[in-house]
Amino acid sequence: MQPLPRNSFSNSGIWSVRRTPVWLIALVVLAQYPLTLLFNLVVFHQGWIKALQLMTRGLLNATLVGYAILLPLVVGGLLFLLGRLRPRDVGLRARDLPAAIIWALALWAVVNLGEAVAQSGHFGFDAQWTRPLGLIGQWIAQIFGNALYEEIVYRGFLTVQLALLFERLGRGRALVLGVILAQAVFASIHIGLLLNMGLSWSAILGTMPELFLAGVALATIYLFTGNLLIAVGVHALVDAPMLIPKDVSGLGDDFGYVYLMLALVAACLWRWRIPAVTNSARSEAS
Repeated sequence: MQPLPRNSFSNSGIWSVRRTPVWLIALVVLAQYPLTLLFNLVVFHQGWIKALQLMTRGLLNATLVGYAILLPLVVGGLLFLLGRLRPRDVGLRARDLPAAIIWALALWAVVNLGEAVAQSGHFGFDAQWTRPLGLIGQWIAQIFGNALYEEIVYRGFLTVQLALLFERLGRGRALVLGVILAQAVFASIHIGLLLNMGLSWSAILGTMPELFLAGVALATIYLFTGNLLIAVGVHALVDAPMLIPKDVSGLGDDFGYVYLMLALVAACLWRWRIPAVTNSARSEAS
């Protein structure tokens, strides 16, 4: 068994998925901006959603409710019905789920173990676990909502379809262009969320490169492993770190980037050192 060949992306299954017309790609991209603004500035502030979150102690929250609407609307309506794409055309395959679960659990265990060891024998629980339902609700909202939606739309659909669009330039160049353009869109659609959080325009502009690079990392994880669900799990941990030990390292919200960097390193090792699983994982995409 040999490591993946360096030109394996030229033969990857992403090139055999169903192609969508340019107008559908444009429609999906343009729809993200008003929808994101609508949900972040209007829908998420509805009283009934706040009441539901309060009643369930955070187990059901605005993020989960919002993406319960967006997923069938955009993925089901635009991609599957209008675009006639199949789930596997956007990277969704049931057989990928076990590996994705293992990746997510392994990342979560490594980060939590590292933080527990750093406590030097004086173990304490993270303060967020005083409201466990809310913390669990954040992760559920990511894995079945935000992370799932964004990985399907921006990595499974947009990155791949843009690469297919530019394939005549050569598959290597096309893939680079697809990753760059899709992640630029991914970063820019967060403007509504950041405005809703009260950030100034200067702070928002300063956040754009960070979001772009995070998108590039997630796209790389997807392309290197050939498993979109791994990227979904990593994305969920980035946004909802689920840290059990008390934070003694002082990383705070930056724990998400620890998950992202560990996953990126693991994906690179998978790409260069593990036998040719990426091609076989994508070979049935058509």
